[in-house]
Amino acid sequence: MKTSNKLLLGLFLIVVVAIIIINFVLKNEMKTPATNQIEIIQSSDTTSMQADSVAMDEAIQNE
Repeated sequence: MKTSNKLLLGLFLIVVVAIIIINFVLKNEMKTPATNQIEIIQSSDTTSMQADSVAMDEAIQNE
């Protein structure tokens, strides 16, 4: 067997083994339950709410 054929066979085996390993890793990730980490933050910034309402009142008056 020529050296180039040995190198190609080795490369092919590496690719096949890598695909098998990636397949197992992805299957294990799919089996783990997904966690929802959505956190709702309710902030009451009264200063900005007042400024928004004042700006809205001015915009309505300018129409």
